Amino acid sequence: MRENFLVPRDIEDPKFGAYSGTSFEERVLRAYSLGMLETKGDDDKASLKVCTYCGGKQHVRDDCPELL
Repeated sequence: MRENFLVPRDIEDPKFGAYSGTSFEERVLRAYSLGMLETKGDDDKASLKVCTYCGGKQHVRDDCPELL
């Protein structure tokens, strides 16, 4: 995830969701799922797909072969 997206220093801010009961990793995944993370370089968000279930690239959770 960090190789393609910038994780903001204020990921603990309430704009990224409830802090109570969530880990740092869960907050980052939630921010990614909602399109709140900026990409590194000139990459387009739509072309950078990372599965939040298996961590695989080139697909999202809804298309994950492990869940199908």
